[in-house]
Amino acid sequence: MRGIEAEKLHRYFLANRGRPSTLKNADIVCVFGCSIIFATDKTTLQYINGILNDRQRIIILGCSPELSNMKIREFFGGEMLATHSLENIDTLFPDFKIKFNEISLPTQCHKSLDYAKPYLDEYKVYQNSGLFSLMTQPQIIITGKGCSNSCSYCSVRKALGPMKSYKHEEIIQNYRHALKNGNSVFIYNGDDTGAYGSDTGLTFEELLCDMEAITPKNKKVAWVIDNLHPQWLIKYERIITKLSASNRIAEIIVPLQAATDHLLDQMRRKHHIEEITVVLDHLKKAAPKLKLSTHFIIGFPGETEADIEALKKLIDRKYFSHINLLRYYESGDAYSHKIFPKIEPDTTQNNMLMLRQFIQDRGIYCQMTIYE
Repeated sequence: MRGIEAEKLHRYFLANRGRPSTLKNADIVCVFGCSIIFATDKTTLQYINGILNDRQRIIILGCSPELSNMKIREFFGGEMLATHSLENIDTLFPDFKIKFNEISLPTQCHKSLDYAKPYLDEYKVYQNSGLFSLMTQPQIIITGKGCSNSCSYCSVRKALGPMKSYKHEEIIQNYRHALKNGNSVFIYNGDDTGAYGSDTGLTFEELLCDMEAITPKNKKVAWVIDNLHPQWLIKYERIITKLSASNRIAEIIVPLQAATDHLLDQMRRKHHIEEITVVLDHLKKAAPKLKLSTHFIIGFPGETEADIEALKKLIDRKYFSHINLLRYYESGDAYSHKIFPKIEPDTTQNNMLMLRQFIQDRGIYCQMTIYE
């Protein structure tokens, strides 16, 4: 999501007669920082500190200006705008004739961004398998930015602000243009992808239906829906099942995070296990070729052996072809900081290693992310 914003900013400077340069020679350097966890916060702070000089105008963007404001201000007195205020970039460049909101919403991350390649490479499996003719990189359909949920472990929403959907007409126009250019794989994403329209009176279902209506029937076009909160899969089960059964939707990444209502309630996730498994059963029956991926947080405060056993049973239902195990990260800015008892790091580590083996033994691809 931040990559799309960085690309829009790139185009903003180009539209106002800016020229790309190297980090060493640039007059203006814009840094999108991440401070969601200790490791990324440390990397961001070290990076900013390492490039400071008296010659360049450095602007700090992304989530760090909100989440690590005091830390950054210890050594940086320059300009900062958090993600929720990026549209205020015009105030930093009052002489620019082309305003930021006049720049169209991109559907590609800037190719020079290091993180973009591994993210997009995940979806080149469609090209490698011969299912689709992927002549260019997948197009990214960002539904909006911001998040109006209140998951207890999350601190980043403070930097994102509430849900703000991008313009319906602009998304449709971008999609139509990409289709004409021969693109065939589209990734729907957002800070809360399925919340599209909740602030404008529209719905994610309406967006999907409008996109489907202009998709050529004689062309293989696949959609990947990333970061789909289970509450939206439950709410939009009918249309998502229909589009999956017709092979329009090829993959859905739906982060369940836990396998018991006990933990989901503590996480404030707005869904329960029985209702989401009913939907997953219907979905897999209607669209057996559909790829489903998910995330589980391990080591959340109050987690018990029963929670781990329930997770193993859920995994054994074999809904998912890809599972990402995430170690719980303790953030003092998140409500879960106040939830007890805490789980010992060694217990969490052992559970993650055990679960990874359990998942791999069942032929499911497992990614394990241990945040420091």
